[in-house]
Amino acid sequence: MGIGIREAAAVGMLAAALAGCGGGERDTAAVRGVGGDDRRFAALVAAIEEAKVAVCEPEESSAYIPLPAPQAAAARESSYFRYAEGRIYEFGPCQLPAGGRNELRAFRYEDGATRDQALVDVTRRNTRPTSTFAYQDLYAVEIWSPEPSLDSPAGQAAAQVHSAIARVPRARHHDVAAAASSSCPPDPAPGQVVSPGFLFCPAEVTVAAGSEVRWTNADAAPHSLTATGAEPAFDSGTLTTGQTFTFRLDRPGTYQYFCRLHPSMRGTVTVIA
Repeated sequence: MGIGIREAAAVGMLAAALAGCGGGERDTAAVRGVGGDDRRFAALVAAIEEAKVAVCEPEESSAYIPLPAPQAAAARESSYFRYAEGRIYEFGPCQLPAGGRNELRAFRYEDGATRDQALVDVTRRNTRPTSTFAYQDLYAVEIWSPEPSLDSPAGQAAAQVHSAIARVPRARHHDVAAAASSSCPPDPAPGQVVSPGFLFCPAEVTVAAGSEVRWTNADAAPHSLTATGAEPAFDSGTLTTGQTFTFRLDRPGTYQYFCRLHPSMRGTVTVIA
């Protein structure tokens, strides 16, 4: 995962083997820096730990893998490579082999416009993060997971960190802005729900008892459909692009659901007798 940006960085700095598992009571204010504002990066590390997910320590004990500015040719090709400083924090499950763990990547840019364009660029790459955030005025945050399924320990940890980063002051889920400008396609087929632009379309569906509702992921990003409540009436697990989930609803009532990866995505199915 993330081979392109790692290759763009200095090979020697990224070749260090990763081992062990951190977390617990580490003092995140002591994170060593390579420039920029360490307090902003430390807030992200604290969010990971508050989500009860361990930060995996590199052998150099710097708490992260530094990404020096990439070569000029790469920066000219894409704003994604125009960062002034980059860091990779690997987080649990730390028992996964080095290079196969979840990653939180944080970047500082010289200006907000370049940062925002970089966040757009990364979603268009062949290899994409599972979620992206704009943070403060100049920072971008990405979560990369080797297994974005909520059925796996790695995917569950990534979802926990996603929710924790969303609660960091001045961290904004970058996909929300894209969703605000999106619109649902007209006249969807009865009982059919699609998810383009981080929306459930239509957000409200009414069907007769005994009917099946079919959801299709029409986004580049993965999504899930999980009914609210202590015992969800349905849970699709993670759906990647083009995958569908069909569920039959026999009992009349109102069923609210959301995407566990992007909690701002919400929908309702009303079942009538």
